[in-house]
Amino acid sequence: MDLTNTQSTREVILLIDDNQDAAMLMERMLQLKGYRAHVCHDGQTGLEAAERLRPAVIIMDLAMPDMDGFTVCQRIRAQPWGRQMMLVALSGYSSQADQELSRQAGFNAHLIKPADWPILIKLLEQGLATDQG
Repeated sequence: MDLTNTQSTREVILLIDDNQDAAMLMERMLQLKGYRAHVCHDGQTGLEAAERLRPAVIIMDLAMPDMDGFTVCQRIRAQPWGRQMMLVALSGYSSQADQELSRQAGFNAHLIKPADWPILIKLLEQGLATDQG
């Protein structure tokens, strides 16, 4: 679903995942819960979309071919508009070391695929509440 700057970005959730099937499924599940989602399939496009859309929450894979999620997160955090954004890593990387790397990169949370849906929804609600506050 494409979003324009005329829509409120406070409710926008940006999904960045090179696995198109997984991203499409997550987008649909979010839509069924009433969220507006925008999907990108690589790090560079995701970074550009984050700057343009200024979403309330970004859910991002870590292992992507052109620019990994750690790098995208660090670049978002380096921007004034990205410092307060909620960034959630959603990855198959599950070790403590991976989770520590995602924290150091600037992610607010690290979820392991497949996502625990109730935990993800709670994070989204927190991110949206923080953005509106």
